[in-house]
Amino acid sequence: MPYLRALVLVAALAAGAGSAFAQATGAEQKVAETAHVLADSAVVEERGDTVVFPVFGYTPDTSLLFGATLLRFFYLDPEGPNTRPSLFSPVFVYTAKSQTLAFLGVDLNWDEGRWHAGFVPSYQKFPDQFYGIGRDAPESAEEDFTPEQFAVEVMLERRVLGELRVGLEFRLAQNQLLEVEAGGLLDGSAIVGASRTVVSAPGVALAWDTRDHTWSTRRGAWVRASTSFYRSGWGSDLGWTDYEIDARGYAPLGDRAALAGQVLYNSAEGSAPFFELSRLGGQSGLRGYPGGRYMDRSLALLRGEWRSGEVFGRLGGVVFAGLGDVAPTPAKLTTAARLYTVGAGLRFTLSRDELVKIRLDMGWGNGAGGFHLSLGEAF
Repeated sequence: MPYLRALVLVAALAAGAGSAFAQATGAEQKVAETAHVLADSAVVEERGDTVVFPVFGYTPDTSLLFGATLLRFFYLDPEGPNTRPSLFSPVFVYTAKSQTLAFLGVDLNWDEGRWHAGFVPSYQKFPDQFYGIGRDAPESAEEDFTPEQFAVEVMLERRVLGELRVGLEFRLAQNQLLEVEAGGLLDGSAIVGASRTVVSAPGVALAWDTRDHTWSTRRGAWVRASTSFYRSGWGSDLGWTDYEIDARGYAPLGDRAALAGQVLYNSAEGSAPFFELSRLGGQSGLRGYPGGRYMDRSLALLRGEWRSGEVFGRLGGVVFAGLGDVAPTPAKLTTAARLYTVGAGLRFTLSRDELVKIRLDMGWGNGAGGFHLSLGEAF
């Protein structure tokens, strides 16, 4: 089914990027990753195809979200068996909570996919809620705020050994608060970098991918480790170093079912500002929690799920659980925090050729709960 895979990737991108502005500081990276997958796997009928798709989804942080994207495929290599398309993909998303997200993904592949480069400018205006910093922030402390972000991320990577890729990155972002609640925690200068902050950093990354299918994986692994260096010499208002390790594994169970697991660790060592703190909830964390419900300089989470595959016609299901924590330093991360999620969901296969699925998940944990509607698996 031509272009259906591209539609799935863009819709999943929009749902993930819209999980909260609290997580949106990494959304431009998500755009770059999605564009790379599009360029690797999209079905392109001709060497210069252009298509337009709708975007839709639902998360507790955004309510309904909708928008559109244009996908323009082109080639930097002569035609050959291992030639990969490059991609130009602007995306616009608007939500029922008056949140706006706009991205421009430029993804380039050449030398039969050995080299890969990306350029992702983005704009986000995202009314949201803030509860405080740390695992003990009470729900009663909730306050509304409206942040705005302009950002750009560029990256260059090369495949060096098998599926191992080594990359260089650079990120520049300006964050500011447009509206806050009078007398709230964000009204003033008590929280580092909350009013307005410019951050910039070079970074390095290693990635390894052996998944059998990008968006409906049953076997294989995906591992990515990255480090970014925010310093005044690069134009950053504050200095810190950001570390992240994201490891995912998949194992088939019988003919249809599968187990999937993920370990995620992130730590900001130094004077990381409010907008760059790690967030535990949302689409890319523990489902059921608002994206900004728990935040701090360090984060660790473990989540897993059982996926049934198709059981009744095209319909299947999942059962998932997760455990995580946030803390001011890695040494203070603990499993005793009891920040957990449990839940279940339904999957409907739109295309058996492309393994495209609609996802509806409901998660609960520590008094919180919410459902997510999008395309593609959670991880």
